[in-house]
Amino acid sequence: QLHAARLEVVIPKARAKAEALWRQAVELQKGKKYVEALRKYREGLDIYHNSTVEEHVRKLDAFMKKEKMQL
Repeated sequence: QLHAARLEVVIPKARAKAEALWRQAVELQKGKKYVEALRKYREGLDIYHNSTVEEHVRKLDAFMKKEKMQL
Protein backbone atom coordinates (compact mmCIF):
# COMPACT_ATOMS: atom_id res chain seq x y z
CA GLN A 1 0.00 0.00 0.00
CA LEU A 2 2.85 2.38 0.83
CA HIS A 3 4.54 1.46 -2.46
CA ALA A 4 1.38 2.25 -4.45
CA ALA A 5 0.97 5.57 -2.66
CA ARG A 6 4.58 6.45 -3.41
CA LEU A 7 4.09 5.63 -7.09
CA GLU A 8 1.09 7.97 -7.22
CA VAL A 9 3.51 10.77 -6.26
CA VAL A 10 6.55 9.68 -8.29
CA ILE A 11 4.85 8.94 -11.62
CA PRO A 12 3.19 12.36 -12.09
CA LYS A 13 6.48 14.09 -11.20
CA ALA A 14 8.36 11.98 -13.74
CA ARG A 15 5.73 12.68 -16.37
CA ALA A 16 5.84 16.42 -15.68
CA LYS A 17 9.63 16.47 -15.94
CA ALA A 18 9.52 14.52 -19.21
CA GLU A 19 6.86 16.83 -20.63
CA ALA A 20 9.00 19.87 -19.75
CA LEU A 21 11.90 18.31 -21.66
CA TRP A 22 9.63 17.57 -24.62
CA ARG A 23 8.45 21.19 -24.70
CA GLN A 24 12.10 22.26 -24.84
CA ALA A 25 12.64 19.75 -27.65
CA VAL A 26 9.74 21.23 -29.63
CA GLU A 27 11.27 24.70 -29.40
CA LEU A 28 14.68 23.37 -30.45
CA GLN A 29 13.09 21.56 -33.38
CA LYS A 30 11.26 24.73 -34.45
CA GLY A 31 14.69 26.40 -34.51
CA LYS A 32 16.00 23.55 -36.69
CA LYS A 33 18.33 22.41 -33.91
CA TYR A 34 17.47 18.80 -34.60
CA VAL A 35 20.36 17.09 -32.81
CA GLU A 36 19.64 19.00 -29.61
CA ALA A 37 15.90 18.37 -30.00
CA LEU A 38 16.43 14.62 -30.36
CA ARG A 39 18.59 14.66 -27.25
CA LYS A 40 15.80 16.35 -25.26
CA TYR A 41 13.11 14.02 -26.63
CA ARG A 42 15.18 10.98 -25.68
CA GLU A 43 16.05 12.41 -22.27
CA GLY A 44 12.32 12.75 -21.60
CA LEU A 45 11.65 9.22 -22.85
CA ASP A 46 14.28 7.90 -20.43
CA ILE A 47 12.22 9.39 -17.61
CA TYR A 48 8.71 8.59 -18.83
CA HIS A 49 7.57 6.43 -21.74
CA ASN A 50 5.22 7.90 -24.32
CA SER A 51 4.57 6.03 -27.56
CA THR A 52 3.58 9.19 -29.45
CA VAL A 53 6.85 10.91 -28.56
CA GLU A 54 8.75 7.72 -29.35
CA GLU A 55 7.21 7.64 -32.84
CA HIS A 56 8.03 11.33 -33.33
CA VAL A 57 11.67 10.61 -32.44
CA ARG A 58 11.78 7.84 -35.04
CA LYS A 59 10.39 10.17 -37.70
CA LEU A 60 12.72 13.03 -36.80
CA ASP A 61 15.69 10.68 -36.83
CA ALA A 62 14.69 9.40 -40.28
CA PHE A 63 14.22 12.98 -41.51
CA MET A 64 17.70 13.92 -40.31
CA LYS A 65 19.27 10.90 -42.03
CA LYS A 66 17.44 11.76 -45.27
CA GLU A 67 18.61 15.39 -45.10
CA LYS A 68 22.24 14.31 -44.60
CA MET A 69 22.04 12.09 -47.66
CA GLN A 70 20.81 15.00 -49.78
CA LEU A 71 23.72 17.27 -48.83
